[in-house]
Amino acid sequence: MADLEIYDQPQSLTATGLVKIWGCNDTILIDCRPFIAYNEGHIRTSHNINCPPIVKRRSGGSLPLANVITCANSREKLLAGDYKNVVIYDQNTDDFQNATKDSNLYLVVKSLQEDARLRNNVFYLTGGYDAFTCQYPQACVKPSSPSSGSTLDSPRACGKEFRLTDEFFRGEAVEILPWLYLGSSVHASQKSKLRAAGITALLNVSNSCQNHFPESFLYKTIPVADDSFSEIGKWFQDAINFIDSVRSASGKVLVHCHAGVSRSATICIAYVMQFKKCSLDEAYNHVKTRRNVIAPNLNFMSQLEEFNKQIVCSYPGLPSSKIATSTVSPLGFLNSSCANHMPKFDFSFGDVGSPVSPVLTPDGHAHFFGTFQPLMSPS
Repeated sequence: MADLEIYDQPQSLTATGLVKIWGCNDTILIDCRPFIAYNEGHIRTSHNINCPPIVKRRSGGSLPLANVITCANSREKLLAGDYKNVVIYDQNTDDFQNATKDSNLYLVVKSLQEDARLRNNVFYLTGGYDAFTCQYPQACVKPSSPSSGSTLDSPRACGKEFRLTDEFFRGEAVEILPWLYLGSSVHASQKSKLRAAGITALLNVSNSCQNHFPESFLYKTIPVADDSFSEIGKWFQDAINFIDSVRSASGKVLVHCHAGVSRSATICIAYVMQFKKCSLDEAYNHVKTRRNVIAPNLNFMSQLEEFNKQIVCSYPGLPSSKIATSTVSPLGFLNSSCANHMPKFDFSFGDVGSPVSPVLTPDGHAHFFGTFQPLMSPS
């Protein structure tokens, strides 16, 4: 192979660094491993390059962009400057300087850097897939356990994006506790149904949803965005106090955001943790069994984990959340070699065997869900 040279060393990005920018809609992930490795497990939303050995041999040291990003729509967005971050990863490269010049990682970086528009936007993930899956196993797609009777989650073919549909707004708000309900902005706009459920107060966890009936219900607004930077954790105690005040007055509160999926679910999980003095796993499972589409973003889950630590410290007899014994996760691929790196919380992206698809909120932030099954409020 010809002696290849890249223009600049790509910037390094840690697994934690990737998580921080992942919620934004301006990042594209490229998996430069062989398809077999990709099919055995990959980071969600990543694009796998198309680089058969014969193409690699004939490449002359540079791959066409069509082979690097096979989805035409994603290529167009990349060339249009819609992606500010192009993150590339292989199996386990810690330092790009150690990448051989005939490796896919080196070849992909060089190919992207040949376009001056992309040259300063290229990152490589330190430690590759192996390091990321040790730290964030639930953010990866892997084969389901044999007992589930299912195969690998359907890949995000061609970077196809799905947007929230009315499926996420149908039905009723669900009862989390007798005085605590979780729902969407649509549920919050249905006065007759609020009355029928006995709702007396609404906790609006958004910076955009309207408070429709201030003359009829008590309102409190927590103005947070559903993104990778919002500090929802600083509002936990304020929200808990509000819910408790409604309960003390023999009322009921509906907690909602836009879709009832991330922000409001996060608040409900935090409340259940404190009220029941339970672990994050238990609280998450409690809420998810009642509204199975919940999917707090990675940033919010991290803040819930910190809150979990506070709960454990406040109640010494409470066991910390242990992912290895969690009943929440549908991904049965725990690796003992990763135990020291594994977070003590669980992201559940759907029921076992459910196809997983990214869903974008109107803000453009991705969440992942299994097949939607509307849950009615428990009697």
